[in-house]
Formats: sequence, C-alpha cells, structure tokens
Amino acid sequence: KKKVKPTNFVRAGGLQYITTATASAVASLDMVLTSYSAYRGLRFHLVNILPQTDDPILYMRLSTDGGSSYNATGYLAQVALQSSATVSVQSSTIGFQLTSSTGTGKVSNVAGEGGYTGHFDLWNFTSSTPYPRTNGLGSYYSASAGDVLCWFGGNFTTSRDTDAVQ
Repeated sequence: KKKVKPTNFVRAGGLQYITTATASAVASLDMVLTSYSAYRGLRFHLVNILPQTDDPILYMRLSTDGGSSYNATGYLAQVALQSSATVSVQSSTIGFQLTSSTGTGKVSNVAGEGGYTGHFDLWNFTSSTPYPRTNGLGSYYSASAGDVLCWFGGNFTTSRDTDAVQ
C-alpha cells in the first residue's frame, strides 16, 4: 500500500498557530493584536482558565489604543447556557460574555474542576465596517449548576479598529 504524506493545510487557507499567552495569578489577560492585522479573523483557545475567586463572570473586551484601556460599553452580545435540563439566554452590553452572569451557574475556582475551557473567534477586528464580531463555544463546571455548556456571540455597536483584547 502507498503511504500518503500529510499536506501543509496552512498554505491552503487553514488555521495557523500564531502565539501563546499564559496567565498566572492575574485578574485579566491582555493580548495586543497589532502584529496580526493581516488576518481576517483570529481564534482564541482558552484552556483551563481557573478564576482566583469563585463565581466570576468572564468577558472578552476590546481596545483601540493598544491595550491601555478596554471598552466597558458598546457591545451587543448574547450567551446561551445549558446545565442539566436547564437552558437560559443572557444579554450583555459591557463585554462579550463567555459565562453566566446569574447567581447560579458561574465558574468554580476549584482546581480539580478544571475552570473554563473554550474558544472564540474575532472577526472584522481591523475593519471599521463591518463592526467587530465574535462567536464561540465553551464549557465549565459550576458548584451550583454542575457542568455548563455555553454558546456566545455578538458584535461591537460602532466602527472601530480593534488592536487588543482582554
């Protein structure tokens, strides 16, 4: 039998690894995007994000000044959450919400429970039209709700040239 060698799919327009950022004992993780303006979109993989305190709400926020400040308003975002047989939808205008904002269903900070793991895509981040848009999928364990699966998406409500995410 003939062996087939794998093809480099990056040349064919597939995903391309760019960089890694590691957070340890910090409240947020900032990533400056100025080196990636040639890309139409970026995918971020978040693996075992363990919060310092129990039950935080995780958000992604955008910056236009290289990460000196991050917008806390201007988002039009939705997150759908499923735990056991319960499904809920929540809205946010203060950031792209990745987890539940209610008293139950937030991310546990117990190391053995794994924290938050998921990915999100950021599109149109260097273009003033159309507006920056994101979507993604994640999961985590909540002490009060058990395993939680979340889908999220939305856009920023004004034109902008995004050059950092938090």
